[in-house]
Amino acid sequence: MRSPISPAANGPSGRDRPRSPSQAWPSPRTASASSFLATRSYLVFLRQADELLRRIQTEALAMGFAAGAVFSLLYPLFAGLGAPRLGENVTAAVMMLSWGAASWIGTRRYAGGSGA
Repeated sequence: MRSPISPAANGPSGRDRPRSPSQAWPSPRTASASSFLATRSYLVFLRQADELLRRIQTEALAMGFAAGAVFSLLYPLFAGLGAPRLGENVTAAVMMLSWGAASWIGTRRYAGGSGA
């Protein structure tokens, strides 16, 4: 019977069991291929876009990169002061959210309409 207090003492679980190299590579390969295809699709989108959309997207990418860089440099200092530790993907999430917000703001800035 497994002890609820110390599962590691009862032997490796499915998640902790060592995997062979052939079993470990499909996930990174899939992620790399998906990233490559997403980047390629975005570049095709930018090449087909007009000047204004290119400007909006370039500024949004710059804002996302800047926000991610500032976050990745400053948050370890805050963590040293007692802020909670965050996962490895948080910087990427900050970059993506900042890029999305900057895209939305840029689109709203140049949108023609009869708003205020």
